[in-house]
Amino acid sequence: MTTGGPGGQAFSWQAVPSNERHVRLGERQALMRWLLHGVLGVTCAGVLVVGLPSAGAAPLYTGTVAGTFLAPRLAGEVVNTDGSPVALDNSLTAVHAGFGTPAVRWGFFDTVQFPGVIPPGVATHIELAFTGNAYSVEAGADFVLGVFTYANGASSNETLVFGADLALAAGPGVAPATIALRFVATVNGQVSALADTDVLAIDGLAATLNVFEGGTASAALVGRIDDAGQLGVSALRLLPANGDGSASEGVIARGPVRVPEPATTRLLAAGARAAAIAAARRRRRAPASALPRVS
Repeated sequence: MTTGGPGGQAFSWQAVPSNERHVRLGERQALMRWLLHGVLGVTCAGVLVVGLPSAGAAPLYTGTVAGTFLAPRLAGEVVNTDGSPVALDNSLTAVHAGFGTPAVRWGFFDTVQFPGVIPPGVATHIELAFTGNAYSVEAGADFVLGVFTYANGASSNETLVFGADLALAAGPGVAPATIALRFVATVNGQVSALADTDVLAIDGLAATLNVFEGGTASAALVGRIDDAGQLGVSALRLLPANGDGSASEGVIARGPVRVPEPATTRLLAAGARAAAIAAARRRRRAPASALPRVS
């Protein structure tokens, strides 16, 4: 097709068949799609590279800690008013409940047989609970596994329990741990509030939770998960308040609790077994004036 232009110059126009126009349009659209996909691919790759952890990053663990008290220790010792240890074997006389759960209680004082010995409002047993925490942490980082709450009531020495295991589970991918606990009771001599505290000790930790007589205290159990996924404990920290909002009535003691080695405890307890059996038989006929030692 030819038409005239300015000055009479002729221009030549060539008609493009409709099917060829469609082909060229399709080529342009394909080119645009290719360019668009290339840009998006580079962008997404950049995001993925940024989002992936580096090869040396610590593993991330997420879950919830659960604790269960097991294996009550029925032989041990109490601390006398002069600081001397008194070995006891309470295999036949200990009073306890709740083992196999996250909350246990032990000890008993007979306020009917011995009225007026325990101050009003003081419980006649001891309670200990563990409340596990949810977590999301890197390997090797300290975090709060959960909280101990210890209520120090008054109990007769022959009804006491002297320790237990706490089995800790933290969910899939984390190896569980079992820690040994020691319960150290003191004979209440009213010398000082600190001298009458009962003690929660954890094997492997220097810090202990000392709870005032008749009081309740809470402490955070701190631990970590290592690169291999093994759970462990690292510290014990006093909390300023209990779960009900009341003030925490205890202190953290820095230093080991004086408790004999297991072999020594067994030897002392063997000598005390006969006395414990005799005491159990005498309890029903003891006169009101024969007061038991209270811890």
